[in-house]
Amino acid sequence: MVYTESCNSWHKNTEGKIVGLWPGTCLHAVRALANPRWEDYTYTSLDSARNRLYWLGDGQTHNEKTLTGDRAWYLNDEEVDVPPVPGDL
Repeated sequence: MVYTESCNSWHKNTEGKIVGLWPGTCLHAVRALANPRWEDYTYTSLDSARNRLYWLGDGQTHNEKTLTGDRAWYLNDEEVDVPPVPGDL
């Protein structure tokens, strides 16, 4: 409820906009979130699917299943960040 209610707190300003995700350092957040206390939460499914993890799919994208489209879209030559080679500077 802390994300949906319009209240003022350390991570939200007076308008309700989130301005901070963690009240400490990044290292503290990593340590604290490494072992969440799941017993503190009550979950209610909003989906009627029997398999609650069906949204993960079967491990393939649509392009991989149908053998269509660009299956390596992340290898765009124009956007690859190539570091400079020493001596070419």
